[in-house]
Amino acid sequence: MKIAIRRGHQRTGQDIGAQALLKEIDVTDSYYKEVIDILKKLGHEVLDVTPPEANRTVGNSLMYGIDKANKWGANLFISCHANKAYNKYEGELGCEVIYYPSSKKGKDYAIKIEKELSKLGFKSRGAKEDKRGLAELRLTNMAAVIIEPFFIEATEDVKLYERIGAKAIAKAIVTGILR
Repeated sequence: MKIAIRRGHQRTGQDIGAQALLKEIDVTDSYYKEVIDILKKLGHEVLDVTPPEANRTVGNSLMYGIDKANKWGANLFISCHANKAYNKYEGELGCEVIYYPSSKKGKDYAIKIEKELSKLGFKSRGAKEDKRGLAELRLTNMAAVIIEPFFIEATEDVKLYERIGAKAIAKAIVTGILR
């Protein structure tokens, strides 16, 4: 299988990601590299579509990965993130995986990946249909998911992440993809 993987956000510029008890960029940087390594060891073709660090705008960063995955002809696009609640959702916990509304394959991947993440001990928030028109789901030509394994502002989630580590999250993601 040809799998394109993008680490959400950049270390510099406008697209630095969320910050709370942990920095989203640090969390995603650790687990997305593990996902790539595991998939390659299992014989899959994997393309890292994370843009080079270059003070990119959010739009430029997103389009870099989308264009690269589309041109390569990936079968699956994965965007790796970590969640942070905003005002009305404060206090949320758990994992969720987002997919494009009309993508049956995307939904299937989202369900399987989210189920494996919840087996690690994160509260299941489910596979969720994209309601915001997110570019990575809307503009990719293949099944695509955005992975939010836990909330970086939730003490309970952060403690679990620190106990199990990035490798456990990566293994759960790969198990979900291949299930």
